[in-house]
Amino acid sequence: MTFYKGVNNTGTHTGSLWSASGQLLATGTFTNETATGWQTLTFSTSVQISANTTYVASYYAPNGGYASTPAYFATDDWNATPLHAPASGVDGMNGVFRNGSAGFPTTSYNNTNYWVSPVVATQEPVATCPCTLFNTQVPANPSSTDTGAIELGVRFSSDVNGTITGVRFYKGANNTGTHTGSLWSASGQPLATGTFTNETATGWQTLMFATPVSITAATEYVASYHTAVGGYANTGGFFNSQYRAAPLTGFAGGNGLYLYGAGGFPVNSYDNTNYWVDIIFQKAG
Repeated sequence: MTFYKGVNNTGTHTGSLWSASGQLLATGTFTNETATGWQTLTFSTSVQISANTTYVASYYAPNGGYASTPAYFATDDWNATPLHAPASGVDGMNGVFRNGSAGFPTTSYNNTNYWVSPVVATQEPVATCPCTLFNTQVPANPSSTDTGAIELGVRFSSDVNGTITGVRFYKGANNTGTHTGSLWSASGQPLATGTFTNETATGWQTLMFATPVSITAATEYVASYHTAVGGYANTGGFFNSQYRAAPLTGFAGGNGLYLYGAGGFPVNSYDNTNYWVDIIFQKAG
């Protein structure tokens, strides 16, 4: 775990990890501290944590002088994928403290950030392919009111070599007509295209390419589809942070691509919007 140390935060510091109910899971003493800046403690034994479960990381400052930013957790969650710090009131209060001796902090004042952070090593599940980015998720906004013809895409990469066997998109009730799907290199070279058939009125639609396309690990590609009537699914800000569905990654920033018109390589991005375009990936071998 880490904490930010200011010039007045002297003495020996201890760090601890707790369950949300106050069970002590790990503790230790910071060593080799610098005069100021981020200080790091590595626990002697790593602690296994569960996804979507609240924990508390804390440190003890015997002489005060701690870093603080008031109201930091007042209204907004803080996300640094895969970590999530909830705003106060979402799952208890955030920015917690305990005066006096070291122990489980339970008091909160003005939703203050005291600049304490865990250090997490993720353990991603071994994916069984064929793999997709979004599986069966249903967008909260399945149909835009935009009625213009538009190509919509997603920037992605894979951790391993393999093939793209097809593309998918989520269809809302207003997204009618014939749709085409494409795969592109990052520079806009077309790698595969086709027309969706046997579509349902809404939900995920799938196009399988006539010939799978080989892709290289850690290389950017773009998958897209074209709709002549707009009505596309969209979630603003989705790609403000990286999206992982191992072995696939949707890039953070400048993602969620579009191009108005008759179709082509989408190069524009607005608000890192997810237009719910997906690929079907198969590992090599």
